[in-house]
Amino acid sequence: MKNNKGVGFGVFLLTVGIIWVLVSVGVISWSIINALFVLWPLILVIIGVNIIFRNNKIIRAVAWAAFLTVLISYSYIFDDKTNAGGIRTGEKVTIEKLAEVQKGNLKIAFGGTRISLDSGTLKLLEAEIQDKDITYAEKSLDGETSISFDKKAYSISNFNTNLNNRNNRFHLSSQVPWHIDIDTGAVDGSFDMSGLSVEKLSLDTGAANLALTLGAKYSNPVVDINAGASKIEINVPSDAGVKVRMDGALNSTNLDGSDWEKKNGVYYSKGYDEASVKIDMDIDMGVGKLLVNFK
Repeated sequence: MKNNKGVGFGVFLLTVGIIWVLVSVGVISWSIINALFVLWPLILVIIGVNIIFRNNKIIRAVAWAAFLTVLISYSYIFDDKTNAGGIRTGEKVTIEKLAEVQKGNLKIAFGGTRISLDSGTLKLLEAEIQDKDITYAEKSLDGETSISFDKKAYSISNFNTNLNNRNNRFHLSSQVPWHIDIDTGAVDGSFDMSGLSVEKLSLDTGAANLALTLGAKYSNPVVDINAGASKIEINVPSDAGVKVRMDGALNSTNLDGSDWEKKNGVYYSKGYDEASVKIDMDIDMGVGKLLVNFK
């Protein structure tokens, strides 16, 4: 019995040692850790095989060897899948503005993060990514380019909630209208869209500390915000007409001031009907502070 236990422990140490050496020399990457999160139930199978064939050292050794082979093979598949379009921390992403591109769609799906967004580029998009384990994809069809930035699945770094030094900067072209969709666990950010033609901005977040500035380049922009505990300040052009549908539990807001009228539960800025630029906002906040300022 002692010999059997010794063989099993020896095979385990051999497996760990082989994996460590292969990672160290670059034959495989640390994505094998992520693969282990997916394939861990196989360990139960191996334990079962060891119990059933506890007197057969060959079968037990073959079972561990097979598990090691499957784990390494899957780590290659996982690495290929998650690193396609992968971004190293601090890397810049540049997408050229082609003449045939008439519209842009931007999707950002991170965990807790810090984001700044503005119109400061002659390209279609420039991005400086500080978050870890981010992939991006680009697709163009019929004059419309869709760009997405996503957090990799099954990454142990997903649990990093420290926002220090993680300011992800996105610079968008002012030459095309945009649909912008941001989905985060939490976001601390500044969105200066005064120079952008924004058709629609959608923000879905657990919590937000956000300063948002809208411009007048698009005549009927739509802002859809779904947030938990948040502080959101929205700056709009002084001559814009603004309509706000607001839902939430305990929210502090300046919408009850003299610049607003409330009809059927919806807030309208004074002069809304005559304004050439009308901004439609639908805001659902669990608790927090919402300010809409005319500047």
